[in-house]
Amino acid sequence: MLKYLVTSLVFFLHATLIAQQITGAVIDENTNKPLMGVSVYFDGSMMGTITDEDGIFMITAQPNLLAPLIFSHLGYKSKKLDRPYDSSPLLIKLKEERQELQEVVVTSDPFSRRQKLEVFRK
Repeated sequence: MLKYLVTSLVFFLHATLIAQQITGAVIDENTNKPLMGVSVYFDGSMMGTITDEDGIFMITAQPNLLAPLIFSHLGYKSKKLDRPYDSSPLLIKLKEERQELQEVVVTSDPFSRRQKLEVFRK
């Protein structure tokens, strides 16, 4: 039992030491103001985080992970870093991206609630 515990402890410590922490900040490209709530995640994985009110993020991942690091925020063009391990801390600048929505047309309903209820009951 002790041998199993020691082996597990050594494996856990080894995995923790191998894990690499990536830190950085995300700012608006035009204003240089920090962006809060930017999604920062490894593509195709469940490892991710969001930036705080100062635009700062910290994410931990295994160095053998080959997935690119994605930065996305509503109203901004997403950015992809293929090699996020090369330098830390990172300074990411996101560019605004305007998105137009299609027109929404609201019309009145020709049926009353009573008529709809009768149909529903049938």
